[in-house]
Amino acid sequence: MPSMQYVLVAALACAATGGLRASVPGPAAEQPPTQRLFDSQVVPLPGWSVGGGVGGRSTGLVRQVDVSVINSITTVNNTDGSAPTNTVLELLFPPGTQIQGYGYDAAFTYIGTPANPDIGFRLFNSDNASITAAIDVTSNNAMLDLAPAPVAEANWITLPDGRLGIEFFEAVDDRLVPGPSEPDGTWTSGNISILYSDDSAGCCIWDNGDFDNRGGTVSQVAPLRPPPPGLHHVTADDFYLEPNFAHMIEWMEAVFIVSNPLSAYNFDAPLGRLEIFTDCNGAPGEEIAEFPIFLPRDGFLGEITTGVPGDVWRVVAETPGLCLIGGKPYWASFVMFGDQSQGGTDVWYWGTTGSPSMVPPYDPPLFVKGALPHFQDSEGAEWERLSCSGPGACIGCSDLNFCVQGERCKIVLDASTFKAPPQPAGLVIAQYGARSVDLTSTLNQARAADDVTISPCETDPVVPCLIEAYIWTNCTPAAARLEIYETACLEDPERVQPADEPLDFDIVAGPDDAEFLGLTIDAPIGPDFRLFRFKFTEFDGFTFESGKTYWIAAAGIGSPGPNNDAYFAFAAPRCPEDECYRLGNEGFAMSDFPSSTYPDWTPTSEVPGLLEANDFAMLIAVRNGGDMFTNGAVPVCIADFDGSGQVGVADIFSFLSEWFSGCP
Repeated sequence: MPSMQYVLVAALACAATGGLRASVPGPAAEQPPTQRLFDSQVVPLPGWSVGGGVGGRSTGLVRQVDVSVINSITTVNNTDGSAPTNTVLELLFPPGTQIQGYGYDAAFTYIGTPANPDIGFRLFNSDNASITAAIDVTSNNAMLDLAPAPVAEANWITLPDGRLGIEFFEAVDDRLVPGPSEPDGTWTSGNISILYSDDSAGCCIWDNGDFDNRGGTVSQVAPLRPPPPGLHHVTADDFYLEPNFAHMIEWMEAVFIVSNPLSAYNFDAPLGRLEIFTDCNGAPGEEIAEFPIFLPRDGFLGEITTGVPGDVWRVVAETPGLCLIGGKPYWASFVMFGDQSQGGTDVWYWGTTGSPSMVPPYDPPLFVKGALPHFQDSEGAEWERLSCSGPGACIGCSDLNFCVQGERCKIVLDASTFKAPPQPAGLVIAQYGARSVDLTSTLNQARAADDVTISPCETDPVVPCLIEAYIWTNCTPAAARLEIYETACLEDPERVQPADEPLDFDIVAGPDDAEFLGLTIDAPIGPDFRLFRFKFTEFDGFTFESGKTYWIAAAGIGSPGPNNDAYFAFAAPRCPEDECYRLGNEGFAMSDFPSSTYPDWTPTSEVPGLLEANDFAMLIAVRNGGDMFTNGAVPVCIADFDGSGQVGVADIFSFLSEWFSGCP
């Protein structure tokens, strides 16, 4: 429970500053649009006057989308993947961006006959709200240059998750050769202009800064580049994630300068890789994830003639399944490939951030968030701090630009510290976990479960976005099943325990969701037990209810056999001297194996072979549950207690009402 003094002081501070992104009803004052340098161009909107238009703005932001060699297959609203289906581009914007209109300047080639039907494109969001551009074609030429359409406002759509789809279609399906992917025509060249307003949170997880036009440092691997052994100079920069949250990273992007660029690049093939590292003493440590980097079709941002001259590109890496726990730093390395053929000459410089001044004195002054960027000049070499005395470009006291997009999920239970045996371990597995295994196609089952209580002050629905469970298993491949039970209150008032049956849904984590933690324990027979961290992120529509206690059971999955087994790992105190580390009720276990003496839910302190109260090692994070974010992204002022968008005396009374009712 926060102190009343803290909240009242926060209210006065936010009232004095106007709060953090507090929304104020009524027309907005005239202001220039938010713009990341080189992210887009700012254009006047036809027919708008200064102070006119929506929000009082007379200018908007525009991204140019390269539409070269894009096929249209059939009529509009065919994007579900069933044949025939149209080509769809997906572009990435900051979540909350408003798409406000479009323009185009492109060429098109017809394949169908006899008449040329109208063509067009449809802009749509993840909720399928859309803006449709239908282009009336009056020419019978098979190849035609479309009359350019200047950027203009249309109906607006909002991108809640930052994802914009563009569907390309024809008004009539007149394919010469019917088939699931036979095109009606092809957009042969040119671009579509997307008009948008960036009133979003920008980089809602981490923003290392905009590209400042000042220069960059090489981050590229090109093994075929002469002279042997080719080019290998990769760079990494650090970022810090907010504590008490699990951060579900969806994509990361950065801006590069390309010296001696190719005349055209392939949008559909990876042009680099993104590597994510832990931090080790202020430098990149263990690599924990790797993802392909692509050039988006709206990624070309212009040319630069100062510093390192060349073309400027935004590069993007989608990061499905990447979940990073906050409260510590990580490192990102954008590694470009460039032209991989022998003799290629394009060089990719990761752009700087901080100050557009080319020489001292810098205005604003240069600064670094966290540690200085590091580089590695050969495969497997030690990471070294980037400095003007070392190889690569001298960028001074500077960070490198990049943006991390995703969502934060509030951690409501952190029992992720597990009992770790000394290595090598020829020990009894029951000292480190309770049997919890699902041997498919047999009646031999065992479960171990522990409880989590969802605060009554959380806001329903409370949606799980991550559950991590630690399991010892000797089954191959490593897999696990998650079950959630409600609480059964028995006649014995001293005990609550899991209900007899789990809730009706099935969640499985496969080998791709399993991380081997490097610890083993000898098994009496069969392969050794190995400790895995399983990540569950798909919950089939399940939601927690605030104010209720649930029991989480995680079981290893194995094929039938006498040597296959798994154990839910015991939690451990974070500090050895902590004697009160258990959270809530002790864990329970049950087993219907033939030799079992505890076929029903039994406290771990009463399970033969355990006889000690234990919790199980897991972590649970949720969204929409009483956090301090609007739409999962934008920080709001903590003193705006009633959520009105303004800070005033009413917030004090709202807080006092909650205080005396037991929340927060």
